[in-house]
Amino acid sequence: MRRADRRGGAMRTRFSEVCAAAVIGLAGCAPAGPRTTGSTAPRDRPVGQRSVQWTYDATVASNADGVGVRMCFPGRPSKALRPIVSEAIAHIEGLAIEGRDAPLAIEDGVVVLEGMRAGECVRWRVDFRAMAKREGERTIAWVGDSVLVRQSMWLLWPVDATTDAHPTLTLHLPAGTSASVPWPAAEGATAGSAPNYVLDTTVSRWLGYNAFGRLDIDRFAHKGAAVEIVRLDQPIACDQAGVRRWITDAIDGAAMLYGTYPRRRLQVVVVPVAGGDGAIYFGAAARGGGAGVYLLLDDRATAERLPGGWTTVHELLHHGMPFVSDPWMSEGFVSYYTEVVRTRQGHRDETAGWLELWLAFERGAGRGRGMTLRETSDAMHQSHAYQRVYWGGAAIALDLDVTMRLETGGKRTFDDAMKHLRECCGDAVFQYEADELLAILDRWYGTPLFTRIARAHLDARGFPDIASIFARLGMRAKAGVIEIDADHPAAGARAAIMAPR
Repeated sequence: MRRADRRGGAMRTRFSEVCAAAVIGLAGCAPAGPRTTGSTAPRDRPVGQRSVQWTYDATVASNADGVGVRMCFPGRPSKALRPIVSEAIAHIEGLAIEGRDAPLAIEDGVVVLEGMRAGECVRWRVDFRAMAKREGERTIAWVGDSVLVRQSMWLLWPVDATTDAHPTLTLHLPAGTSASVPWPAAEGATAGSAPNYVLDTTVSRWLGYNAFGRLDIDRFAHKGAAVEIVRLDQPIACDQAGVRRWITDAIDGAAMLYGTYPRRRLQVVVVPVAGGDGAIYFGAAARGGGAGVYLLLDDRATAERLPGGWTTVHELLHHGMPFVSDPWMSEGFVSYYTEVVRTRQGHRDETAGWLELWLAFERGAGRGRGMTLRETSDAMHQSHAYQRVYWGGAAIALDLDVTMRLETGGKRTFDDAMKHLRECCGDAVFQYEADELLAILDRWYGTPLFTRIARAHLDARGFPDIASIFARLGMRAKAGVIEIDADHPAAGARAAIMAPR
């Protein structure tokens, strides 16, 4: 990786370099911009098929220069191994069945295990330094003496694995080298032994980050989650205590919606960069093997500037929702609550919270492409109409929230709907389509409210009429100010949306 200017004697990484190198697998670099968390995989478990069982032993090389992998099948071996992403196969070296001289053949992008017997193992290695050069810093990032790499770039997966497979991985680290992974620890692990983890099928489907080398790691429990904050090897202005306050504040915001943080484990990867206006420039959520978020932090950001920021809360909220293939829902619902929970936390008063929502909706309304919201959502990464999709989806969430509160006298709200999605569908190992989740919510609510309201907005070419929704709550925007009618019949519903918790 190229190096940038010096400040205080320390080398600083340009944002543009890390954006190209470390926003691994994402489509672009921008605040709250696009994300790609992996390919959609089939839901079906092959009926009647006995699951292949296997284990990994991975040994990280000195200076985290690469990794050697030993994959063993105690029983029936797989027919073949596949790379999780196609480009990874070019970096797999020394593929062979242990104890045999002949290299394994790669046919049609998969590793054929012809003649392999029960109890045998396959070995391979991956050179992270060479990968960084060959990939043009697109899938791997070096920051100081640490490396961040997609797990999909060094692991292989059986082609005949079923969706209920749970292989274990034992990770061997050289002295002075640390690791951060999103996977849960295996039960029965003992202190002093090599870390042993349990993987699941999401590792083979969705984006996940692994960090190796010289890392600053802070592990603690908060709001029901085991949290691991890992900072790559570059100095920052904010000390570890300040980083923890920033992340716990964002966790508090997400937990305010769900009662606790909606995942039992959370990996937070902090990548220091030069740039970002003294705050977070970019974030992304990752789901492969466990809940993770990835944050580009301006290395000059101070501890006072970070709590209450938009991006961190937004990415953490993603892990309360099922993985949805339609951006208008996955981004829209989360964007709505990104504004709401930060007001509930007290980072601003109610009027300021409504103003921020109004301004966000104005940005979304000004980014139309002459298509319906549904069409724009389907083509979001091609048209780059992110504001239209994010805030169009958020407008649907607001309309649903207001309608539910007014229909039920506040007994049922969109908060309850989000909790239901978490309970019913949040741990699925496949992507849902938005229409499926709307139908689930319709059944939960007892009427097709969710489908009816969403379709009305999705099939319209214009942006949702936010002024009319605000008016139902006794509000209007005038000259950049939100005017609130405290005596309006829906004043209680309005106040309850943003009220401190």
